[in-house]
Amino acid sequence: MRQKQKNTWRYTAVRLHFLFALLILSVYIAASFFYSPEFLISSLKGKAIAFADDIVVTATVLGAPVQPVVSGNAQCIDGSLSVSLDWADDVNSTSYDVERNGPPLVSGILSSAYQDTFVAVGTSYTYVVIAHGPMGSGMAVSDPFVVTTPSQCANILPAPTVALTAFDGRGISGTMRTTEQRPLFEGTSNIPGAIIALQINGVTTVQAQVTTNVNGYWSWRPSVNISYGAHTLFFTATDPNDTNRQVSASFDFLIAKEKTESSSKTSKENSSPISVSHSTVGVSSPTVKVPSVGVPLDFSLSLGRGSVLQGDRLPVEVFTKRLSGEYENTNAILRFSIVDEDGVERVVEFQDIVLTKEGVYGSSLLIPGYMKKGRYAVVAQIRFGSYDVAREQEFLVLPRPVLNLGGGMVLTYPDVLDRLGDVAFLLFLLLLLWIFAFSKEYLLYLRSWRHITERHLQKLGFFGKRKGVGV
Repeated sequence: MRQKQKNTWRYTAVRLHFLFALLILSVYIAASFFYSPEFLISSLKGKAIAFADDIVVTATVLGAPVQPVVSGNAQCIDGSLSVSLDWADDVNSTSYDVERNGPPLVSGILSSAYQDTFVAVGTSYTYVVIAHGPMGSGMAVSDPFVVTTPSQCANILPAPTVALTAFDGRGISGTMRTTEQRPLFEGTSNIPGAIIALQINGVTTVQAQVTTNVNGYWSWRPSVNISYGAHTLFFTATDPNDTNRQVSASFDFLIAKEKTESSSKTSKENSSPISVSHSTVGVSSPTVKVPSVGVPLDFSLSLGRGSVLQGDRLPVEVFTKRLSGEYENTNAILRFSIVDEDGVERVVEFQDIVLTKEGVYGSSLLIPGYMKKGRYAVVAQIRFGSYDVAREQEFLVLPRPVLNLGGGMVLTYPDVLDRLGDVAFLLFLLLLLWIFAFSKEYLLYLRSWRHITERHLQKLGFFGKRKGVGV
């Protein structure tokens, strides 16, 4: 009798657990779909990716790189101030990223050392080195390493530098090739907030401008597919406070239709970033190629404000600065897009426009309420003839608060829905663990419900006094 009561209690608990989990999951799916179908898809995809990442991390433990132990010092040599970083070589590490005070400083370097020349006197910097393993997701992060520069050093403005440090997620080594028609270019400069002008000539001439972060790091992914074959990327860094401080460089690469064995290999031998450090306006370096095709259009992009709340609209405007006469009154396509820090497009809008020398074209881009808070960029592209010209500006997406808990803790509607989904999936996981733990007793209990006994038959009236017959 006690065992039966115990089984009945467990069955009731499991059933209530299941019903409660189903209720939470139903509310999560219904509320998320009502809020935005895109948010529901994004939330479910994020949970699936997080679960998959956990599996990958577990599977690649043996191939993970060794945690870098960083050492270094600051020095002032001949009026040039720099910080030298060094860490041990590791056969399990294929490339390294360096972060300074949080944001990226450089990515994709192949050597186990780096010299930071973009530093100020009497300043403390915190460096973190991230080692990437050959299996993609395997990585190791160093402990923070703090360096303080000398309080005095000749205040000589260093020559501007610009470098390409990674191509399509790999450090620069020999002839670089990829099958990706929109490869990712990553580089660095010693100019904070430098304007990086980029150009690739081909079937379509692609030109764009990006801005370095506070550490001089920059990245760019073409907005259109680059044709197959050999290409050259031309890039120039310009100091926004002094346009005479300018440096240019070029990088040759190949986009192949099929991946070859050599395209998947990287080597640390004879590898270095593609860079030029002393080219200025009016001075051409013999090692730097010059673009053979000029772009007949230049325009600027302006945002109505630097931050916007989730669910609000962001005003954007494009101003024509220069236009060749042959393209006056030419039909073109203006494309606005909002991309996140990973280069994924979140919002896309098209306009048919007519190019004029002093044209002004605007829009008001809706920031979806489900878009996560953080830093994004508006990319404006004008496509005309065989040209694609792009400009971008960064902005912040701020959470729309549902509940302000104080102390900087703000609870937003998407946060509530996302946490509700986490609770629902956790409840189902606990339910599975519960059933697994008590599976034997639970199955025996279910079997007892199906077991026919004399008492059960008598209770149902099949024999006994109610029928007046016996067995």
